[in-house]
Amino acid sequence: MDKRAFLVTLFLFIPAGLLQFCAVYRYTTPEKEDFTEIIQTEGAASVFYPGVEGLEGEALKQALHRAIRNHKRYRYQDLWEILTVLDGDPDQEGNVVLLYTQRSQPVPHRDRGTRFRYEEAGYTLIDSWNREHVWPKSHGFPNPSDTAYTDLHHIRPTDRSVNSAKNTRSFHYGEQVYFDNRGTIETRNKLGKASWTWEPPDEVKGDIARMLFYMAVRYEGPDYDLELVDSVMPRQTKEPLFGKLSTLLEWNEMDPVDDRERRRNDQIFTQYQGNRNPFIDHPDWALLIWPRNGSDR
Repeated sequence: MDKRAFLVTLFLFIPAGLLQFCAVYRYTTPEKEDFTEIIQTEGAASVFYPGVEGLEGEALKQALHRAIRNHKRYRYQDLWEILTVLDGDPDQEGNVVLLYTQRSQPVPHRDRGTRFRYEEAGYTLIDSWNREHVWPKSHGFPNPSDTAYTDLHHIRPTDRSVNSAKNTRSFHYGEQVYFDNRGTIETRNKLGKASWTWEPPDEVKGDIARMLFYMAVRYEGPDYDLELVDSVMPRQTKEPLFGKLSTLLEWNEMDPVDDRERRRNDQIFTQYQGNRNPFIDHPDWALLIWPRNGSDR
């Protein structure tokens, strides 16, 4: 074979071989319906978090961090639309479910700033919905350029005025029922009388705990390091700390993972960020990383 024939052969067959190789080895994300079967038959640990078997404490925390870091980021503006998918009301099309009130709200009835003519649109500013950082952004990532600022695993739609009342309060038990709309509407949330705390409804207590466990594992540095502590954080602090850890561990067991939480985790993984909340897949890992220390309520 002369030189020209040899080059023609390389040109014709090598690209075809490369295409065939890519077709065989290209990674494909499983459909959402496959996750339940995969987790039931193989276990989430072996599929999504390889090498974590037998680990605990800091070793487990670091292994999970490596598995869920480097996810796809979105602009804060994008979250308006994404949250309507992740937190849409399955029983009422066109609505979202608000985290702290569990109220179903029409998607268009969102916070549009103080100059918007809400009454003409059929709702009010005080009852509009907005984007809540369950781990307060002032505790470690105040800038929109920070990755955690738009992390879907801890951002949920909430009633605007309820979100404002919750503020940066640590999650812990409260004694005083919170009344919304200037004290006229009773909610299922409670405030701490003598401490800066917030107690949400029972059916989302575990959801909130698992969101915060995720944040403490996902954000291990180098830019910032979020940590859960077993104390109530003072109102004015800007430290990357949040609590109360012993209460969150209790809520994780009190309110088990449900299908809605699993579905949201799957959607974030397949449709958006490409990472998962390991504490939804394995809620038992929380106690392996943060053993109870006997703290009182």
